[in-house]
Amino acid sequence: MTSRATPRITTASPILKTVWDPEDIRSRLPASGGVGFLFHATDPTTIAFAFDRFPDDPEELWKIPPFVGSPIFWDNRVIGAHVISPLPATLWATGHAGIKRFRESGYKPMLELAERCGLTHLGLAALLPLVIIYLTHHEPWV
Repeated sequence: MTSRATPRITTASPILKTVWDPEDIRSRLPASGGVGFLFHATDPTTIAFAFDRFPDDPEELWKIPPFVGSPIFWDNRVIGAHVISPLPATLWATGHAGIKRFRESGYKPMLELAERCGLTHLGLAALLPLVIIYLTHHEPWV
């Protein structure tokens, strides 16, 4: 593995501000692979930071594939990456059809991107903000 001082970043997407190349992440990892966290946006505000131009129509987000938000560093070495789905939970976590659509259009592509990055140990971000909102409006689980 070669050590590089600065990460290779491209701006190939007309919408995303920064695109990290999965092969670049993979090339920096140890042979055993890296760690990764799979995230989805909780709402449009939490994902808009990554875009130069955020889509006006939420349906447009279904067309945008997951992306590497950033590498994960430890002692100035890349040990993994954050893989992000631009699909806010408010768009899909409202019923069975939305969850099924997210699984096909968001979750599976996130796993494929993680594999292309060489990530072998993955953690999935939880819907904690939505659970908190739910609990403030409903009876808690007992």
